[in-house]
Amino acid sequence: MSTDAAHPLQRQKKLSLSKLVGQEWVLPPPHVLLRQQIEAAFKVQELPAPKLCVESNFNRPAMLQLVLGSERVSICGPDTLARMKDLRALDIRTEELDLSRRIGIMYRTSAYLTPLVRRLVEIIEEQCQRR
Repeated sequence: MSTDAAHPLQRQKKLSLSKLVGQEWVLPPPHVLLRQQIEAAFKVQELPAPKLCVESNFNRPAMLQLVLGSERVSICGPDTLARMKDLRALDIRTEELDLSRRIGIMYRTSAYLTPLVRRLVEIIEEQCQRR
């Protein structure tokens, strides 16, 4: 979760989701997994759903421009944060928000796999062993 660098919540550490109740949010549409995960986290904590201010088709640059210079909250990854000098990640308690994703790959063991697909399988297996 991210806000403008001058947002008052940026001064707080280990924020609970309850501190985000009532904040205005810029979010992708309801069918996007990331939004579903955020809404589910609020529900698990028995908190009201995030207060939607703007729903964007997940065009990240446009979404984040709506956060800059405001007190709105949104979501973006570390790569995007690194490119946006006035946007900062909020320090959220990790136990209250799980944004991990599950992925998988299925293939027939007897089927021919191109070198690219074999490498993809290796990468996925390596990542799964780290968890």
